Amino acid sequence: MLPNKMIAIQNYGNSGTLFIQSLLDNHPALISLPGLFGQQLLPFWDRNNQLSKEEFILQFLQENEYWFSPEKFPQLTYEHGLMHLDESQDQSIAIDKMQFEMYFRELLSEQCELNRKLYLCSVFKAYNKVIGREYNEDAWIVYPIHSLPQKYAIWLTEDFGHAYFLHMIRNPVNLFGSLAKHINSHQYWGHFYLLECGAGQILNEFTIHGGNYPVHGATPFIADNAHIQSRGIKLEDLHKSPEQTLKSICKWLNIEWSGSLLISTFNGKQWFNRPESIKKSGFDEKITQQSYTEVFSTFDKARIASVAQDLLHVFGYSADEFKKIKFIKLAIWLPFAMEKNKGRANRQRQEIKTPEKRPYFYNKPILFPTLAYYRWRVKKYISARRWLLKCIKQTSDKNFVKLL
Repeated sequence: MLPNKMIAIQNYGNSGTLFIQSLLDNHPALISLPGLFGQQLLPFWDRNNQLSKEEFILQFLQENEYWFSPEKFPQLTYEHGLMHLDESQDQSIAIDKMQFEMYFRELLSEQCELNRKLYLCSVFKAYNKVIGREYNEDAWIVYPIHSLPQKYAIWLTEDFGHAYFLHMIRNPVNLFGSLAKHINSHQYWGHFYLLECGAGQILNEFTIHGGNYPVHGATPFIADNAHIQSRGIKLEDLHKSPEQTLKSICKWLNIEWSGSLLISTFNGKQWFNRPESIKKSGFDEKITQQSYTEVFSTFDKARIASVAQDLLHVFGYSADEFKKIKFIKLAIWLPFAMEKNKGRANRQRQEIKTPEKRPYFYNKPILFPTLAYYRWRVKKYISARRWLLKCIKQTSDKNFVKLL
């Protein structure tokens, strides 16, 4: 018999999804995978479900090689802090490939035909068998849906009798700065316009750097009914009152409290946050109080707060300190600090001269590359303002997720 309860963890930008997953990691009533290892399980099924069972297994092992040799895939492992686990910070997340394959094959052979739920449950159960964990069939599977398109959320509701969605919520102003810092810190996102990405995802739930599609960070994927529920917790509450916040999740899922929820681990090994963040295992209010001065000025924060007043109000955040500034919304037409980042601008200007390396402006040689670059900058400058104005007009009409 396959598990029939699933809780999907959804992010709202950089809102602490990895952190909450690390706290849920060791609970005896929850079965999970480390980091974002599980995120691509449904897209994998989408691409490969027509293969024979043998071809499917071999393709799965190939595409998830980073589970077994994480050092070869730093973008998927090191960037999520999965290469420096345990108190000594010298443990990696690697598991034995032969063991996983053996368990995976055994579980898939329990039914003649391969189906989506069997596949999904088999991956979670095989992985946890390798690391020495056994779960009963009443366990909740923890799936990191993490801004996947809505159709994958619908699949989960079709496959599981109880499909719950836990949204991680964070102050939209700080979230804006955190997302800009996150994108700016990674070279492979160097060609994205920071203000446009932040205004798109944080204020309008549309991911530009993640693939150009709608996301559901602050709004439910699907309306509640007897078997589907969406609830949110605030990252600030999790750091300020961890036990109280985590007990609200236990009550929601109807599972017993466990002290393991107060320890941040993956595969039972202590986790120390992502390398780009504050190096800390567990709770610390400093994490939610960062200023992000490298991409965000005080004036920038005031402008974002003025645009996001409805969002701040819905989730119980204060914007009083910015209300006294008159005509602040008009100031969105002035440049933001993240738009004046010289280092980023220089990288983008150089990249346009070699379009074969990163052809995001044009896919052919450019006669006047500097002119093309500034033309692109103006286009993105205007696009970012459109996203900001769109938030002002539409935010109050949205059906936001309820907080636990």
